[in-house]
Amino acid sequence: MGCRERERKAARGAGIVSLSVIFCLLNQPVFAQGASIALSPAGCVTNDSNTVVAASVAPDGAWSSVRLYFRRGGETDYYYLEMRSAGEGAYWAALPLLGKDTSAIEYYVAVRDAEGRETTAPMERGVVDTACQVQLAEEQTRYAQNLVIGETAPLQRNTELSGFLCSGVISRILSTGELVPDEYCRQVLIAQAAASQERQVLIPLLILGTGGVVAIVNRDKPEASTPRP
Repeated sequence: MGCRERERKAARGAGIVSLSVIFCLLNQPVFAQGASIALSPAGCVTNDSNTVVAASVAPDGAWSSVRLYFRRGGETDYYYLEMRSAGEGAYWAALPLLGKDTSAIEYYVAVRDAEGRETTAPMERGVVDTACQVQLAEEQTRYAQNLVIGETAPLQRNTELSGFLCSGVISRILSTGELVPDEYCRQVLIAQAAASQERQVLIPLLILGTGGVVAIVNRDKPEASTPRP
C-alpha cells in the first residue's frame, strides 16, 4: 500500500495517524522538497567566445529539468538552455555568442522535480571583459555548435536573439513548448556566408609595380595573351 493510500485511510478514521503513515512521510524522496542550487558565476564573459556557466544541484536526483535562464543585461524576457550533466550533481551550459553591443548578461538556474515543483537560484550578473580569454573544452565546443534555445515569451518567436548571435543556434523551443528548427537564424547565417563569399570574390589583388606604382589586378578576369611578332 502506498503512502497516499495510507494517508487517505487515516483521514477516514478518527484522526489518528498510524506509525506506518508517519514512516512513509519521513521517507519521501528528499528532492520533492526542493533542490539546493549553488550557481557558479561565470568567470569570464567576452564577446569573442561562448560563456560557460556551471552549477551544483543537491541532492543528485532524477530532476525533470535543470535550466539556465539568461538574457542581455536590462532586457525583460529570458531565454533558456537545458544544462548538461557532468555527474555528481554538477551541471553546465554554454551561452550563445554575445552581440557586439552586449555589455552585460543576467542569468539564473531553475530546477524542476518530477511533480513540476521548481526551485530557482538568485540571479547573477556578468559584465563583459574584453581582456579575458575563454578556452572551451571539446564537449563544450560541440554543445555551443548545436544550441537549442528555449523561449519564454510569444514575441520571441522567429526573431533575433536579443543581445546574442545566431552562430551555433540550430533549434528553438517556443513558449508553447514546441521544438522547431530556427529558421530565423538559418537565414541569417546563410546571408552572412553569402556576403563573406562575395567579399572574397570582389576584393582585388594589390601588387606593387615597377617604380613603386600600385597596380590593381582583377583576379576574376583573365589576362589577354600578348601576340608574338
